[in-house]
Amino acid sequence: MDPHGSLIEVIDTGQLNTDSGPDFFNARIKTGAVTWAGNVEIHMKASDWHRHGHHLDPAYDNVILHGVVEKDREVYNSKGRKILTVNMEFSQNLWSKYKDLLAKQETIPCREELVPLNKDRLKQWLEKLYIERLEERTRIVKCSLEEAGGDWEEVLYRAMGRAMGQKTNAEPFEMLTRTISLEKISRFCPDLHTKESILFGQAGMLNNPDGDPYYLSLKKSYRHICHMLELQPMEAHLWKYLRLRPMNFPDIRIAQFAWMLDKYPAFFYCLTNTEDPAAFLMNMRLGTSRYWMTHFRLNKPGQWREKVVGPERLAGLLINAVVPVLCTYMLDQGRIFNFLEISNIPVHLPVENNRVIRAWKRLGIPVRDGSSSQAILQLTNKYCKFNMCLSCYAGNQFIRSNKEKKNR
Repeated sequence: MDPHGSLIEVIDTGQLNTDSGPDFFNARIKTGAVTWAGNVEIHMKASDWHRHGHHLDPAYDNVILHGVVEKDREVYNSKGRKILTVNMEFSQNLWSKYKDLLAKQETIPCREELVPLNKDRLKQWLEKLYIERLEERTRIVKCSLEEAGGDWEEVLYRAMGRAMGQKTNAEPFEMLTRTISLEKISRFCPDLHTKESILFGQAGMLNNPDGDPYYLSLKKSYRHICHMLELQPMEAHLWKYLRLRPMNFPDIRIAQFAWMLDKYPAFFYCLTNTEDPAAFLMNMRLGTSRYWMTHFRLNKPGQWREKVVGPERLAGLLINAVVPVLCTYMLDQGRIFNFLEISNIPVHLPVENNRVIRAWKRLGIPVRDGSSSQAILQLTNKYCKFNMCLSCYAGNQFIRSNKEKKNR
């Protein structure tokens, strides 16, 4: 109720604002016979309005409703107008459970008490999360396209590099692709050996004065190209090895990346001119030069083993690099039908096998294909890690179920 005892009816909650400014834009409320349109701000205490400086900020002058848990003072906007401030009433059991969830340190806060979920609604929630994750990635691709001056080959080169690094070395791999453009690699590195030399050199891995013959040949080649192009390499310490399997060492992934650039030139052109981009990528053979048959790291001989990218990693490259880039391209070209086809590719791919996916599967959450595993990663990284339980279908069901049990 408002201070005069009239009921406040929320006609439209408006749009949640994730940037600076009021929490909700373009809301509509009704008090008595009057309907108001404007913004809404939410706080724990009414005094937070002043503590956050909103009383001095014109961006908050159009706030029509200030919802608080504790109304400990009246508040005014920068023009001196009193803001309608009301106590938000809700179940204390619900509030208590929500605070319990916020206090938990687990990656999945409700894992120990997760209630059975409606399968149809859970499926809809996971589909929404997959689209949300894809939309985030298309925004990143658009930014990359701007930086690359509209060069789609360069955009895909950077995306594939980041995906080759997987989670552990994604950032260093992306840094590597930014130290040397695909256009320069194509122009000045005509064969696999020179492509390896430029990539390992720019990765900061050719700084030792001594090494085996292959290492020294890479170093010699890199020195020539580096001097000619006035390149600046990365710091080698940025690459991570701890708890990685040898096949995932950055040395191996860089060697495979060099192989891809050498054996599949104009990769973006190839993908956009084939009837089935997914089949094209999944049938690619990404190997290495002969040196890596007996090495997992530069200058460190190991057991003989062919270093070929497996189907699971190829699927990861498809999901994390090719699908977002091609989806963005199709939207840019206005080819909606092709966009829908490509965005549906992960549905036909196997589930990714990582720690996060395994944790959710142990809780009984159905993760059946590549799109649902992408949805689970979005749920974990964007909701669970930040305790966004109120914005999550599973979190809401848990809190509501808990309330029902306590009220019995």
